[in-house]
Amino acid sequence: MASIKKIKLHIVLFWAAVLAAGIWTLDYSTGSINSVVVAIAAVGFIVSIVKSYKNDGFIGDSFALKTTVGRVPVYDYIRFVAVVLVIVVHVIGVDLDIAVDMAGTPIFAGLDFARWWALNCNVLFVMLSGALLLPYKQEPVLSFYGKRLTKIVIPLVVYYMWYYTFFGQRTEGTLDSPLEIVLGILTADIKSVGAYHFWLLYVIIAIYIVVPFLRMMLRDLSYQHLTGLVAVTVIILTYATYLPLKTGFDVSYLGWCGVAIAGYWCSKDDSRKYDNWLIILGVISSVAMWLVFKYDLYYSNTLWNLSPYRVVVGLGLFAIFFKFKNGLRDFCVVRLVSKYGFSIMLIHYWIIGNVLRKICGIGSVMYKGFGAVISVVVTLVLSFIAAYLIDNLIVSVFSSLIDRIKKIK
Repeated sequence: MASIKKIKLHIVLFWAAVLAAGIWTLDYSTGSINSVVVAIAAVGFIVSIVKSYKNDGFIGDSFALKTTVGRVPVYDYIRFVAVVLVIVVHVIGVDLDIAVDMAGTPIFAGLDFARWWALNCNVLFVMLSGALLLPYKQEPVLSFYGKRLTKIVIPLVVYYMWYYTFFGQRTEGTLDSPLEIVLGILTADIKSVGAYHFWLLYVIIAIYIVVPFLRMMLRDLSYQHLTGLVAVTVIILTYATYLPLKTGFDVSYLGWCGVAIAGYWCSKDDSRKYDNWLIILGVISSVAMWLVFKYDLYYSNTLWNLSPYRVVVGLGLFAIFFKFKNGLRDFCVVRLVSKYGFSIMLIHYWIIGNVLRKICGIGSVMYKGFGAVISVVVTLVLSFIAAYLIDNLIVSVFSSLIDRIKKIK
C-alpha cells in the first residue's frame, strides 16, 4: 500500500513540476501570464495524472522510453532529419535577413545555400505521410478521419491559437470574434498570426483527406504500374518547372499527392533494387541545385518546393535510410524528436522569434558559420521542451475530450 502511495505521489509531483515549468516558460517567453492558457494547462495537469494512473508507463511513453526488440527505426530517422532541416531553414533565414551587410561573402553564400537545400524538408514530410498512411488497411473512412482529428486537426487549432495569442500581427489590444478566428483557421490565414510555415500542415491535411481513397486505388496497382506513376510524376514536375506553358489539361493531382505516392513507392521492399541509383541521383540533384544557386540566380525559381530537384533529393534521402535501415540504432533521442516531430515543426518558428536569442545570443554568421549549428541545436532542444509542455498540458485536454465524445457515441 505504501509503495502505491509513493508511486501516486511521484506521479503528482512529476506533473506538478511539468505544470510549473510550463507556467514559468510562458511567463519567461511572453513576459506575461495568460490566465486562459494557465487554466487549460491546469486541466491538462489533471488529465495527465489520470492517464498516468491508468497506465503505469505513461510518463515513460511521453519521453519515448518504451521500445520493442527488433524495432527498425527508419521512419524515426527520416522524421528526425526532416525536423532538423526545417529548423535550419528558419534559423538561417532569420539570421541572414539581419546580416545583409555580409551578402556576397563565402560564409553568407554557404549558409544561404544550406538554407535552400534544407527546404527539402517539405518533400520529406509529405513522403513520410505517404509511406506511413498509403499501405492498404481495412479501415473505414470515418474511422480514419476520427483518428486524424485528434492527431492532426486538434494540434493545428491549438498551435494556431498559440501563434494567434503570442505571435500575431494584429493591432495591439484588438481581438477577433470566435467566428473570425474559426474562419482564419479554415481559410489558412497564417500570415496575420505569423505562422507562415503552417502552409505545409494544410497540404498534409489535404492529402489525409484523400488517403482512404488513394489506398483503395493503389491496393490493386501492380508495382510496375506504381513505378510508372512515380516516373510520370517526376516528368510532369520537370515539365512544370522548365516549360511552364499553358496546356489544355490539368496535372495538378500529380503535385503533393504525387510526392506522397513517391514516398509510398520508395518504402516498398521491391524498391530496394533502386537504392543505389536513387542515392546517386540525389547527390547529382544536390550538386545541380548548388550550380543553379551559385551561377544563375535567375533560375532559382526552379528550386521551388515541387521542383524535380527536391523530389529526387527526397527519394535519395529515403533510399539512404532504407538501404542501411538494418544498421540503424534505436536511439532514444531520435525516437523523442520523432514522437514530437509534428509539434516541434509547428512551434519552432515561435521559439526562434521569442526565446532563442534570450537563451543563445549567437547568430548563424558568427564563428565562421558554426553559430548556425549552435543555434539549430538550441532551437531543437527548446522546441522539444515547448512541444512537450503544450502537447501534454494543452493538446491532451482537447484530445481527451474528443476521445470521450467518440466513446459516448
